[in-house]
Amino acid sequence: MIKVFDTEINEKNVASWIELFKNGRQRELLKLDAFYKGEDDIGKVVQGKNRIDNRVHTNLAYMICKNAVDYFIGEPASYSFAKSFKESEYVDNLQFENIEEAENKEIAKDCSKFGKGYELVNIKDDKTLYYKRLDPLFTFDIFATSILEERIASITYITYKERTSVITKGYVYTPEEIIEFTYKNRVVTFGERIPNVFGKIPVIYYQNNSDEIGDYERVTDLLTAYNKLMSCATDDYESISNAILLIKDTKQISEEAKKSLNSTRAIQLFSENAEMAFINKTLDSNFVKTLREALREDILTVSNVPDFTDEKFAGNSSGVALRYKLIGFENLRADKEIYFKQALYRRWKIISLYPAKRFDLKRDDITINMFANLPSNIELDLQLAELYNAGGISRKTMIENMQIVKDADEELKRIEEEKPKIDTTDKNSNLDLRV
Repeated sequence: MIKVFDTEINEKNVASWIELFKNGRQRELLKLDAFYKGEDDIGKVVQGKNRIDNRVHTNLAYMICKNAVDYFIGEPASYSFAKSFKESEYVDNLQFENIEEAENKEIAKDCSKFGKGYELVNIKDDKTLYYKRLDPLFTFDIFATSILEERIASITYITYKERTSVITKGYVYTPEEIIEFTYKNRVVTFGERIPNVFGKIPVIYYQNNSDEIGDYERVTDLLTAYNKLMSCATDDYESISNAILLIKDTKQISEEAKKSLNSTRAIQLFSENAEMAFINKTLDSNFVKTLREALREDILTVSNVPDFTDEKFAGNSSGVALRYKLIGFENLRADKEIYFKQALYRRWKIISLYPAKRFDLKRDDITINMFANLPSNIELDLQLAELYNAGGISRKTMIENMQIVKDADEELKRIEEEKPKIDTTDKNSNLDLRV
């Protein structure tokens, strides 16, 4: 996000906004991406060019991101649509053609890595709609510096090589138009201008949380310290095999004798008091282990991502028991869900504004259901069924909150279809079929 006073969309302003992004947030995002790829700079200081210098990357950033995303959206989001367009072939085709589950997961991964994700809703040449993830490393928003902080535009670009030249091309998305541009030597040149048929900026922004911070962004210093510890410990252990051989009270060993020692592992000493011994470092493995465990615990505690190799996750635990162990992880997921749902509503709002298929979309027309990716909690589902049978909740409330049910409307429809079969069952049966 870049806040500006001068909100006019012109070539000079767009060029300055790109420079602000490249010299600011983009640098931070590239560092976060390096942690995810295990390419971050450990920053060791080594004296002497022949010294051992391992750079070990224990990719905890990837583990944090992978576990957080899979827990949050490994179980795909499901929708309950209003009857007015529930059976619309247009809606079904849009979901199918865009492979929404994979799209949502990629955007959730961007949010986990960078704190924010982006998606473009646009029109193909054949006049059909599509939505596509945009790379947060090359996409940003422009907001007015005001109390309302109105979003003025979204900008996305790509940079590629063509022969000996580096070319940057992109688009500025405003509520009124889509402007193509090229960027070279800090100068922006506008190209084709296309009217924006949606009337709103068609770039959807997704937030990871209210601070727009990635899941491991708060622990990058700890990640660096952890990798440095493992690298230095590896240096020390490797140095044992390269220990210095000390020979006392004997004449200087010739180069031929040194070569012979390497091959035969034997050497002749020419003095009764001569001694040979290796000079080794004294390694305190317990200290390294303790520090390693402390760093790992701090990293996972601050990031709210549990260590599933811990003994407390061993054995067969019920869904309820797991939730108590995962309370911090669940809080992380709950924050993600709030902001991800908001973005999904924005996606559908833009879709509803497409002139060729325009429909009046209200907030209540779509219900988005998201579930933690845990073993199904059958006990909770049974409790919901008991509440329904006792008259404590409605059938729809029961169905919507059952973990084994992914589409409440579809499940209610199936129940209605099965009613004739239920009516013909043995009336003397004690089985309660009201669910």
